[in-house]
Amino acid sequence: MYNFESALFWYKFIFMTELLAAEGTFIFLLKERPHFLLRIVLSVLGLYAVTFALPIIDYSPIFVSILFCVLFIVSLCAMALCFKERWAVILFCGIWAYTVQHLSYILGNYLTIMTNIPNGSVYEETITGLNIGSLLIGTGTYLCVYFISFFVIKRLFRNLNSIQINGFVLVILSIISLSIEIVINSVVVYLKVDEFSKILLTVCYVYDTVGCVLTIGLLVFSLWNKSLQKDKSVMALMLKQERENFELRKDNVEKINIMCHDLKHRIRELGETGYAGDKLQKLESALQKYGLAYRTGNVVLDVILAGFGARCTDNGVQFVCMADGAALNGFEEDHLYSLFDNALNNAFEAVSRVAEPDKRYVGLQVVLKEPMISVRVENYFVKDGDLVFVNGLPQTTKSDGEWHGFGMRSIRLVVENYGGGMSVEAKNDLFVLSVFLPRIKA
Repeated sequence: MYNFESALFWYKFIFMTELLAAEGTFIFLLKERPHFLLRIVLSVLGLYAVTFALPIIDYSPIFVSILFCVLFIVSLCAMALCFKERWAVILFCGIWAYTVQHLSYILGNYLTIMTNIPNGSVYEETITGLNIGSLLIGTGTYLCVYFISFFVIKRLFRNLNSIQINGFVLVILSIISLSIEIVINSVVVYLKVDEFSKILLTVCYVYDTVGCVLTIGLLVFSLWNKSLQKDKSVMALMLKQERENFELRKDNVEKINIMCHDLKHRIRELGETGYAGDKLQKLESALQKYGLAYRTGNVVLDVILAGFGARCTDNGVQFVCMADGAALNGFEEDHLYSLFDNALNNAFEAVSRVAEPDKRYVGLQVVLKEPMISVRVENYFVKDGDLVFVNGLPQTTKSDGEWHGFGMRSIRLVVENYGGGMSVEAKNDLFVLSVFLPRIKA
């Protein structure tokens, strides 16, 4: 049971080390529990203790498969001890790591067999000068596969700080993954290789490799599916809030315009009766600002511009607007509000950081060019570095990027809903958002 001359006895430790290395690539995404370093040390020591304690009762494919499954489950428990994550997330990382470890193993093993190099793995034979080549092939294969896995993980989670996955799909994935990796591995490794032709071995290894790649693909799909669900929920909430904001702002603008209109008449009456002075002129000047009305021909755009114009005036930002709002009639009010409110708010946030007075500028242009409507929003911004674009959209520069960056996506969603197009361009320190929408005749 504890035969220290058994290759399988020592391979247990190699397997656990490889599995831990693959699971460790997720460490920057998982939430640590208190006393994390102490938990890590105790977990690693515990894992190797369990690995040592597990006896080698038999060398059959069934027993060996159960042995590695037990080691895999124990590693998941260790991850749960160290990280404050849902079991679905722990399982996601574990399946990914197990698949990467298995893929590295079968690729290295296949290359060794196909090149007719004597196997130098401690799992099967003693290492000599004749079979050192298989060790080099195996090591190189592991390094390549692990590097690719780490690169893919970094790309997938570049703009995320946590793992959000579909737990139900993950249960199915775990069954598929472990079934492929255990069953195929048992067939190929534990039966005599001499009984197989190289063609049949190639078929088995290719099938196993494809199974591993598909498992990774399904994991990525479950991740993207959950991400899309979250984006959809957030954007639906944003649209609801924008609709409520529009109704509130529309009501307030109407009340302010009525009050300003009445006060202007009252001031005019006081002036005609001979009452005049600096205070009266200051009051009239203030009313001019609050009573500033945009008459573009579209109610939604007028409401947005009324508040945005006053906001720019208060913050020393020059706002230049040339808009044929009538061309926008026929579009859903919620969609128009979302598009222009997000576009102008993004422009204001960027330009408010600009120090040069002559560059504190936001421009809006809405022009009808039959059969399309051209919308252009431009502003200057502080160029801290090159903007990062993903799928044609600039990424938010805010630290909590998981909950920001939805403005641009909301704009694109509106544009795509009407079959239009959009482009974003940043030249030097000038940012330009261009939107093209088909005209809808009301």
